[in-house]
Amino acid sequence: MPWSTRIAVTGGLFAVFLVPQTAPAQSGPPPAKAVLTLRAGPQCLPGPNLIERFRACAQSEATVTIREKQKVVGRAVLDMTQQYELAATKPEFGEKVTFKVKRVEGRAQGARITLAASCAGTCKTAVKMPALTVSTGNEVVGSITHTDSTTKRNTATVAYTASVAAAAATPGTTKWKSPVIRCDKEIGSQAGCVIPGATPVLTTMADLPEIAANIRKVMDGGPHHYGDRTRGSALTRSTDPGNERDNRNAACPASRKRPSGKSCDEYPFARTHQGAAKSERRDWGWAWVPVFEQRQQGGRVSAFYQTQRVLDGDKFWVEVP
Repeated sequence: MPWSTRIAVTGGLFAVFLVPQTAPAQSGPPPAKAVLTLRAGPQCLPGPNLIERFRACAQSEATVTIREKQKVVGRAVLDMTQQYELAATKPEFGEKVTFKVKRVEGRAQGARITLAASCAGTCKTAVKMPALTVSTGNEVVGSITHTDSTTKRNTATVAYTASVAAAAATPGTTKWKSPVIRCDKEIGSQAGCVIPGATPVLTTMADLPEIAANIRKVMDGGPHHYGDRTRGSALTRSTDPGNERDNRNAACPASRKRPSGKSCDEYPFARTHQGAAKSERRDWGWAWVPVFEQRQQGGRVSAFYQTQRVLDGDKFWVEVP
């Protein structure tokens, strides 16, 4: 008896990592269908369903179940892994994709799974992914490269389509999307790409002891604990000169007499949307710090913005001892 195949997703594709978009079922009452279910697994390195600024990883166990008139006539279990690598100074990002069949029963034997991918806007995709023949122990490893030609900023997701074909079956497809990827040429001399949903952490203030002490004091005292990722709200970068000027005038006015060798240090930073002019009094503060620390601070913050591609409106954390 002819039987048709359809892939559906339950439980969320790659857990919280990707967003499933199951294709519509074939028209007409199919005498048989295949259902693909996935659950998060523990083997993806550097960690299952990990999302960072320049890398991400998702590992799932996929089960293909073929039913004919509600009777299971075939089943296959596979491991599916996607690993993303991005770079701060390259307008491209790549993926390593692995499919491995752990076990097969009945009519699932010999089915073929193929993967297609594309990104949008100024982003172009090249897929080098062999088709997988469903048979116990079979494994395929492929690569997907995305190159972005943007001269300013392009934000997009990667769209994937997994297709399954089997003998005497109607092919089925399942679609899903990657995390949001952003490529830009707005900071530094080279374009680069990040996962903007991953909030970066500024750690280099820890080497400036008096500035670090002031930051920690303000973090501890303010109700919003700005910049403290363990209990507070993130800072948001601002490139508006007017906002910076207002924040400096509120926290460190020129009328305040400077002691010799000292500089007025404020927190949150003037170049954020949480500075003194924008926040309630308990959430900001200032202190006298050595001039040499103050001079180093500006360069370190600027370097952080560039290496992490922190653009206007991006959130970030600050880590101090």
